[in-house]
Amino acid sequence: MYKKIFLKAGLSPTQAEILDYLYQKKEDKASEIAKKIKKSRAIVYKDLDELVVLNVVEKEDKPNKVSVFSIAHPSQMEKFFDNKENEIKKDRQLFNNYLPDMISAYNLMSSKPGVLYFEGKEGIKNALKHIMKNFKQDREITSFVKVLTPKYEKEINEAFNEYIKKRIELKVKTRVIALDTEEGRILKENDEKSYRKTLLAKTMKIPLDFQGGELFIYRNEVCAITMENDIHFAFIVQNKAIAQMLRAFFESEWSLLPDL
Repeated sequence: MYKKIFLKAGLSPTQAEILDYLYQKKEDKASEIAKKIKKSRAIVYKDLDELVVLNVVEKEDKPNKVSVFSIAHPSQMEKFFDNKENEIKKDRQLFNNYLPDMISAYNLMSSKPGVLYFEGKEGIKNALKHIMKNFKQDREITSFVKVLTPKYEKEINEAFNEYIKKRIELKVKTRVIALDTEEGRILKENDEKSYRKTLLAKTMKIPLDFQGGELFIYRNEVCAITMENDIHFAFIVQNKAIAQMLRAFFESEWSLLPDL
């Protein structure tokens, strides 16, 4: 009757059969349940005890009588689902915490760079969240940036504010080389409160006909975020050699720029 639902909830096939039977019979002895669902008593006793712990089955013990098991109120199944959902969220968070290290280890073994693509405003937010998973106090983040003008900055402000807030909270240092524009100078003025050090680079006579973007270098990854003609796009390259090469370019440029 409800067996498929119980299986989808993550219960074992025997547990699902026990619950399905009890929803029809309401209560019974373990031996009778074993007979009806055609499973061994040992397995049924074990699964019944687990279902009692989960509060979806109740056990009634009376002196000199065999224990009787009955189905708990359906609201207990709802609580079971809630607990299961919370466990999944915790497991997912734990997995997310280890994901960057797992990816790095995989890439080192396979010698292949991993590439992740993100599109749209939500994509930018997800790319920044990925970088945030690498936040640790002893890990510095460096970046090249063309700061967005206020008109376009509002569109992805929420995502970047969350990123900056989390970085400051965890005291993750960052050094930035920004193009010497009005927006770049404003960025530099806010360095102290943003736990950041910014140096300004001349724009030179190079076409820069896009609204803005940033190239982050951290650990063995590089993340590029751009906004061009109202199109939001980001990609992450997970490769030690590429990260080291761009970090070397950054350090070389950093050493040549005046600290004004």
